[in-house]
Amino acid sequence: MTTTMNKNKTPSASKQAILNNYLELAREFQSQQLYSKAEDTLKLALEVSPNNPRILTALVNLYLKQGWLEQAQEVLQKVLRKHKDFKYAYYLRGKLYEARGNINQAIKNYRQALAEKAGDAYVLRRLIPLLLQRGHNREALDIIYQYRRILKNPDFMTNLEARALVQMGERSRASTLLRELVMARPDVKHYVYQYLKTFVENSRKSPKELYQTLRETTPGLAQLSETELNGLEVEYLINNGKLEEALELIDQLIARDPHKNYWKKRKAFLLLKLERQEAALPLLKELFLQDPTDMFVRSSLESYYLHRNKIREWKELLKESFTLHPNRMELFGLIRRASLHQDWLSGCQLSFSAFRKQVQRLSLPPLDFSDHTFKKLPLYAIENFTFYVAINDTLPDAETLWQFIRERKGREELPFQMEDLANAMPVWIFGMQFYFLLKQAGFSPQFVPARLQKDYLASTFMLDEQTIFLEIKNMVEPPRRPLKPLRKTSGGFIWRLTDIQPEQQVSGIPFFTTRQFRQALNSLKQQLRKE
Repeated sequence: MTTTMNKNKTPSASKQAILNNYLELAREFQSQQLYSKAEDTLKLALEVSPNNPRILTALVNLYLKQGWLEQAQEVLQKVLRKHKDFKYAYYLRGKLYEARGNINQAIKNYRQALAEKAGDAYVLRRLIPLLLQRGHNREALDIIYQYRRILKNPDFMTNLEARALVQMGERSRASTLLRELVMARPDVKHYVYQYLKTFVENSRKSPKELYQTLRETTPGLAQLSETELNGLEVEYLINNGKLEEALELIDQLIARDPHKNYWKKRKAFLLLKLERQEAALPLLKELFLQDPTDMFVRSSLESYYLHRNKIREWKELLKESFTLHPNRMELFGLIRRASLHQDWLSGCQLSFSAFRKQVQRLSLPPLDFSDHTFKKLPLYAIENFTFYVAINDTLPDAETLWQFIRERKGREELPFQMEDLANAMPVWIFGMQFYFLLKQAGFSPQFVPARLQKDYLASTFMLDEQTIFLEIKNMVEPPRRPLKPLRKTSGGFIWRLTDIQPEQQVSGIPFFTTRQFRQALNSLKQQLRKE
C-alpha cells in the first residue's frame, strides 16, 4: 500500500517541482528586466499545467508591470473562469481597474480579494486609501478595526484611521490618536512623519512650525530629514492654495540640488495642476528618459501626446527611451498602445453612402442603448470588427465576425457568445457613422476602437486648428442634466450633438443625414469662435 501511494505522488510532486523551477526562473528574469524571457518561461510552465492559477497570475503580474493591460485582462478572465475562489486574482483585477482609473471597480475587486486572514495586509494597503479617496470613511474604519483584531496589532493603519476621522470631521479625535502614538513611541520616525502629514491640510501652522513645537515638548523625538520637512512644507502650501509659493520653494530646492529628481517631479506635478502643460513637458521628458518605469511621469506624457494627437512625437520619445534602456520591454507595450490611437480605418475605401448600404444588408437586433453588452466585451472584439471593415471594405455580420475573431485568437472558445457580438454591433455602427460623415464633409478623422468603447469618442478631427473629440455618450447614456455641446479640455474640445436627433433609421440603427451633419458642423464652428 505504501509503495502504491509513493508511486501515485511522485508524478504530482515532480510536476510541482518543475512548476516551482519555472516560477523561480521567471522571477529571476523579471528582476533582471528580461521581461520577454520571463514571459516565455511562464508560457512553458503553462504547457505543463495549462490552468495553474499561480502561473497564470504570475503572467498577469508580468503584464501589469509592463503596462499591457489588455493581455493582463485576458489572462485574468481565464483564471477567474477556472478558479472563481482564487482571491489573489481579484487583487490583480483590482490593480488592473486601478491602472485604468476605474476606482469603483478596483474597490469592488479588492473587497473580493479579502479572505479575513492575517495575509490580507497587501490587499488592505491598496483598498483602504481608495475607500478614503471615495469618502467611504465608515467602511474604511470598520475594516481597519476588524483587521486589528485579526492581526492582534492595535496600531495597524493608525495613520489611515486618523485620516478617516479627519474626513469625518473628528479632527480632535484624530489629533489625540496620532499624538498618543507619537508620545508612546517618539523614536519611530514613521509615526512622527504621519502625524505631521495628516494635519498638513488643516493646520494653521506650517509643518516645520509643528515639528519644532513637537521637538520642544517631546524628548527623544525622531529626527526628520530636511527633504522630508521640505516635502511636507510644499504639501502645506499646495493644500492652502499657495501654489506660486510652493513653486518658488521647489525651484529653490532644485537650485540647491539640481540632480535630485524628486523635486523635479514635484515641480512637474505642480505645473500640471496649474495647467501649464508646456512648461511641465521638458521636465517630464527628462525624468522619463532617466527612468521609464515611473508611472506618474509615463502616464502624464502619454496623456499629453495622445490628447494632442502627437502620436509620432510620443513614439519617437519611446524609441529614444528604449535605446537608453534596452531591457525595458514594457516600452514596447507603450509603443503598441500609441499605435492604437492612430486611425484604424485609414485604409478603408467606403464612403458614407456605401457604409449605409452595407448596414442596410445586415440583419441585426434593433439598437437598444440600455443594453450595455458592448461595454462588457473585451476590447479585442471591437478592434477585430474595425480591422475587418478596414481591410475588406465590408461590414461583417455577427457570425462572420465570430469566426474571424476565433481564427485570429487561435482558439475555439471565447469569453462571450456570438449573440453578444450581434447586440454590440449596432452601437459600434452607430458610433462609426460619424467617421464616414466627417470624411464626407472633407475632414481627415481618426477612429480608435478603444476610445469609442471606453470614452464614447466616436471620432477625432481638426477644425480651425483645434482638436475636436466627438463624444456620443449623451446619446448612448442620456444624462440626468443637460450637457454643454462644447467643453474645453487640456487636449482640445469635446463636442456633443445635443440639439439634433437622427432623422433616419437604417436596419434599426439611428442615422444622421449629411445635411443634418453639415448644419451641426456649422454650429460647431460658430461655438468655437466664441471660445
